[in-house]
Amino acid sequence: AKKHPRIVREPLKSQDIDAPFKALGRHIAKCQRKRQSVRVPAMRGSELGQVLRTLELKRAYA
Repeated sequence: AKKHPRIVREPLKSQDIDAPFKALGRHIAKCQRKRQSVRVPAMRGSELGQVLRTLELKRAYA
């Protein structure tokens, strides 16, 4: 089996993340602190990347 090459990209800046994805990331982080389940809707790879970056920023600066 041939390995797929990984594309290394620059990390997203906080001002480049759209507002709805920032809100979803904050919601996920809040529910995680309360140990509640969260329903994450289906999204594209770029949108998921924005949510994950928001979670990284939330953990680093909270």
